[in-house]
Amino acid sequence: MHGSTLTLEARGLGEALLWGDATMKKVMLLLTFVVAAGVAAVVLGVRNWPSEGLDAETVLAQAQAQEDGVLAQLTEGKALHQVDVVYRRYGPAAGLIREMTTEWYLPERYAHELWLEIGSAGVVTQARGWVRDEHGVLLQDISTVGAEVVTKDVASGAETRLPLSLSVEDIKANLQGARRSLDEAVLRGDAAITERSPRLVLEQQLPPPTPAPTAAPGSLSRGYSIPYLEDISTSGWISRTEVDPNTFAVSRSSIVVVDTAGQEHVVEEWQTMVFEIVDGGQVPQGAE
Repeated sequence: MHGSTLTLEARGLGEALLWGDATMKKVMLLLTFVVAAGVAAVVLGVRNWPSEGLDAETVLAQAQAQEDGVLAQLTEGKALHQVDVVYRRYGPAAGLIREMTTEWYLPERYAHELWLEIGSAGVVTQARGWVRDEHGVLLQDISTVGAEVVTKDVASGAETRLPLSLSVEDIKANLQGARRSLDEAVLRGDAAITERSPRLVLEQQLPPPTPAPTAAPGSLSRGYSIPYLEDISTSGWISRTEVDPNTFAVSRSSIVVVDTAGQEHVVEEWQTMVFEIVDGGQVPQGAE
């Protein structure tokens, strides 16, 4: 599913969502949003057939066909609407992370919502969205100003601007890229359905990432990584996607670290609440 490098820099959540760019401005993510959202979308597409008897390869093939059907609806005058809840472990370094992050700070758990409206020739003409904490407080605002997407960090007032140069084909390519490594893992036998009841679980063993230098909580002399892992003696990594076996709705996609005692620690979790195509007129205008 993923490579072996922690993603440590991000310009702003909206931009990571739009362009899949994981080398941006502040410490924010473990993995690119495109990968995480893409894996969730893979299994979100699984519908209309029972879980018994399915293997992982069949799940992926059927899911891809369903996903293609959804994206086929993303035509002129329509918009892609996505809502996700994200968790990244800060652990005992929560205070340090808050202290060191003067711009683009995000808490351990937050929600982001994004609309991409499509114009002629399959080109995105408007991006709109925001990031909120678990209490609904606005953290980042994403809007389209002229031909640019402006992402604003509400607390600091910092802004970034990127040209609005995204198309439906780019969105599809991002999802295909997210699927590719998972597809290859299934074909190699490195990913499989590990549970069928009471939940359907697709699981893949991951190679350990190469972490950036980290610091013990309270030390400001070195950098840190998110999710924070300094206090865990790591022996393995797992990518796990949980699906309702009756409705085939994704309940969560997560990255799990296994410590040397065999205990599991969820270090990143991605829950897709909404992934739909709506009329462009439903895209919010102005401040929310």
